[in-house]
Amino acid sequence: MLDIGNLIKDEMARQSKTVGWLAKQLNCDRTNIYSIYRRQSIDTNLLFRISQALHFDFFGLLSKEYNRRLSEWTAEDGWGVLEEWRKSSKPASD
Repeated sequence: MLDIGNLIKDEMARQSKTVGWLAKQLNCDRTNIYSIYRRQSIDTNLLFRISQALHFDFFGLLSKEYNRRLSEWTAEDGWGVLEEWRKSSKPASD
């Protein structure tokens, strides 16, 4: 799985943005940004706000990783593993 916190940190460095800058964009404290850097997963609303601030599509990266893994699953294990995953990922019926 992609480590979203490190991806955000790397993109911040690539753009030469500071922790203070992102904290101001997100209207939060700098300590929150350091906390985001340590996360392996993140709320989609927060990721959307970070994507907007940095003008970078983190969702696209996640989608590419998903598609890469989907290809591996179907190539290595056939459709059986994919079908099991789909069944386990379905929300419970009322």
